[in-house]
Amino acid sequence: MIYLGNTIEEALEVASKEINKDKEELIYEIIEDKNSLGKKQIGIEIKGFKERGKIGILNGEIVFTPKELPPSIIVGEGVKVKINNILVIEKSYVNENDKIDIELEHKEAKRIVDIEVSEDKMQAFIKIRYEPKIVYKLKDKEPQSEILIEAEKYIEEYPPKFTKEEIEEILKTNKIKYGIQWQVINAVVEGGEALIAKGLEPTEAIDDKIDYFFAIENKKVLVEKDGKVDFYNTGEIQCVEPGQVLAVRHVGKDGKVGYDVHGNVIIPKKRKIVKIVKGQGCDVLDEGSRAVALIKGVPKLQNEQITVSPVHMINGDVDIKTGNVEFKGNIVVKGNVTSGMKVKAGTDITIMQDVEDALVLAGGNIKIGGNIIKSVIKAGERQLNYDSAINYIKYFKDFLKRIIVLHDEIKKKGKINSDNQIVHAIKILLDSQLKDDKNKILEADEFIKENCDGELLSFWDRCINIFKLIETESISNFLIFNQFVGFAENFISSYQNEHDLADVTIYYCQNSEIYATNNVEVKGKGCYNTNINALNEVIFSSSSGVFRGGQIFAKKRIKAGEVGSHAGIKTILKTSTNSIIEASVVYQNTILTFGDSYYRIEYPCKNLKAYVQKGEIIVEKLKL
Repeated sequence: MIYLGNTIEEALEVASKEINKDKEELIYEIIEDKNSLGKKQIGIEIKGFKERGKIGILNGEIVFTPKELPPSIIVGEGVKVKINNILVIEKSYVNENDKIDIELEHKEAKRIVDIEVSEDKMQAFIKIRYEPKIVYKLKDKEPQSEILIEAEKYIEEYPPKFTKEEIEEILKTNKIKYGIQWQVINAVVEGGEALIAKGLEPTEAIDDKIDYFFAIENKKVLVEKDGKVDFYNTGEIQCVEPGQVLAVRHVGKDGKVGYDVHGNVIIPKKRKIVKIVKGQGCDVLDEGSRAVALIKGVPKLQNEQITVSPVHMINGDVDIKTGNVEFKGNIVVKGNVTSGMKVKAGTDITIMQDVEDALVLAGGNIKIGGNIIKSVIKAGERQLNYDSAINYIKYFKDFLKRIIVLHDEIKKKGKINSDNQIVHAIKILLDSQLKDDKNKILEADEFIKENCDGELLSFWDRCINIFKLIETESISNFLIFNQFVGFAENFISSYQNEHDLADVTIYYCQNSEIYATNNVEVKGKGCYNTNINALNEVIFSSSSGVFRGGQIFAKKRIKAGEVGSHAGIKTILKTSTNSIIEASVVYQNTILTFGDSYYRIEYPCKNLKAYVQKGEIIVEKLKL
């Protein structure tokens, strides 16, 4: 048969595949042929076949029968074969003179144990396995033109099992000391894996706990649809009787130590110990386990201290009929505070309805459930008054410095020589160019005498005596002024005012002044044309709460809802340089002030967050 191709190689390839013989085995004759287009093709005609030699294995030795063509070998399992010192990987042909080395693979017996400890060191796992010793024997093969050289298992021996002593040593090496479970180890020693050591979890402490039987400050307040508060439903006002239990202390338990699998001690969290701290109007009984009221009044928890303040309850309005209301304890007004009236409490004030054109002053917190119109609200009044008094004293000190400078300038000009004439000139200026200073000092005198006492009032009396020396032209030696400026500076730097942390909580406010020594929280519709001052934070609880017109000042933080208006009414948010201002929506002409630096909002924006970084005001916002 003739096999065709474009080349002899192609023709041989075709023939090899069809006859299933290697090309080297073919004996052929080349014949030229033409296809139907007359193009020449190469053809071969098979005349016979070359004989291939044979190779075999007998008793582990190679047996070789040479012929025209060499036989081939394939390497099987359990052996490594080298031909002329070259490792054989694929099918290879061998000649009679080739050096063939056959190496049998042997595996030594192995005992393997793995110890794994969990990340928290509370569990240890063991995994044991045994691998037998295997000896291979070369398989005999009948001589063929191609053989597979392979080995068969001759000997298979397993190593001895681990003993308890060996396992103990392995655990010791891995520092496994605590919670070892020998029964499990004995079961897995034949091979397998298991949890073989467990630590002891520490028993966590149970903290002391105090149950309070009165409403505390962080209780949620429910707001009605009109923005006012139903104080009865919220428990905001609660009056207790003498002997009534206010709090009970439950003593917890200390925790117990635990151990990890390495034997390390795990110390539990310490029990939090809390104690009932009594304040005015309260007593603690039964070795600190119960707090009871000593008087009738309103209970309060502040700075972990329980107090009961006397309460003055006004069932209706504060108006001309009731007159101004002043009480050393708590005041609760169930109605309104009407125009021209004043409510002043030593502790907290709660007003359920509206406050209009009135003055509300409290030593503690103030909560107003209705609308506030054209009113002044001060929480922590004593501290606010004393802070104002210190500012007045600073002003008076600076006034004296200006008088000293004025005296020196007049004397330097030489037109007036005697001190009496200079004093008279200053008196004339006090009633003309310095009239604003005079009025400010007289305003301070009235304020401090009405609102302050103790050492602060005493020092202010000295200030007024100095001022009267100028007014009455009684000063004989201006060195007294220099000395008094030094006294004032020492008094201001050394004066320690009490910090009464008091909050104001309101819902709607218009054309008013709000002051707090701690926080001001606006929970309802918001504030219009109002000034708010807080020594800590001003927070609008609702993102829709409005602040439009006026100024907010807070030392620590301002978080507002909607600030300013579409019309661009000037609205100021002011704080310190290490604080933050946040708002849901801010309109143009809103001014953000940090210390002495300010930033003006030029267009409506949302999700505002402003702060100072490396001396620069950073404002993060999205265009509305």
